[in-house]
Amino acid sequence: MIFAALVGVPVGLTVAAREFRGKRATITALNTLMAMPTVVIGLIVYSLISPPGPLRLLGLLFSRKPMIIGEVLLAAPIVANYTLSAVKAADSRILPRRSRWGRVRWAAMVQLGREVRFGRGGGRNRRLRAA
Repeated sequence: MIFAALVGVPVGLTVAAREFRGKRATITALNTLMAMPTVVIGLIVYSLISPPGPLRLLGLLFSRKPMIIGEVLLAAPIVANYTLSAVKAADSRILPRRSRWGRVRWAAMVQLGREVRFGRGGGRNRRLRAA
């Protein structure tokens, strides 16, 4: 899940905070990837690492790494969509305010991620420890 968060959180923050051509198509693709069956992900990973596949030289066929790759492919769209909805639900003045303070764009995105971490579930453990 950590690897999926390393992929999904930046994707969700970027899609939510920036305006670009194809944004709706990207959101649609993320929603579609959330509905991808696990069997399809398994077949895709297997076809990549099997003997006739393009990644056969890495020798991953009978190891744990393909399972991790499959889990990341399954969980990253879920994390990205969850982050996207948390950022959309946040106050719309957060990112422009951070930019006005002279912060670099990526630093403003990091601050935005900190602001919406409770919406992503990142503060759940901290709240439980405080109680």
